[in-house]
Amino acid sequence: MDAKPARTACEDLVKSASVRGDRQSQPGADDIDNTQIRLSNGTIVFTPGALAPGVSVSDVKYYMTDLDAGVKYRGFALEGEYYWRWLRDLKADGPLPIDSTFDHGFQAMASAMLWPETVQAYTMGSYIFGDFGDSWEATAGFNWWIFHRREIRLNLEYLYDHESAIGYTAVPQTVGGTGSIFNASLELSF
Repeated sequence: MDAKPARTACEDLVKSASVRGDRQSQPGADDIDNTQIRLSNGTIVFTPGALAPGVSVSDVKYYMTDLDAGVKYRGFALEGEYYWRWLRDLKADGPLPIDSTFDHGFQAMASAMLWPETVQAYTMGSYIFGDFGDSWEATAGFNWWIFHRREIRLNLEYLYDHESAIGYTAVPQTVGGTGSIFNASLELSF
């Protein structure tokens, strides 16, 4: 049997991607798996007038890399990520004031199992520094695995968003929103 070479810690921590996107490849704004390319203020880059009045972007190259790490110990966990993102090679139906944009940001999460395999408390925060504005979010919540297994989970959480850069059907945030959100969900896996 051939032995596979061991991966280094750095290979596991650093991920990068380069993707070309165009207006036709984007899902609808309310699609459940909405992964549209947005500016740091939440505006979809292909929205007419997003970068210049009366001008629509038709094509963009998306580059992203991140560094993430986490540690778990006896029911406690600490996780963090920092990312860098560039939008380049913008093609449009008119002149644009920029030819690329850059943003970067981080997220961090801490959690603890209050009762093993039953109740977890967590808190997390994130911040985006971008050419089109900064946004941040803070969250605290609880997960309760009702039958001490992963099939049914009750989640209660409080979020505070400041100028949210995201928003679509599957998340409780609204693009550009600032304020408190109380969220409850019951999830069933089968």
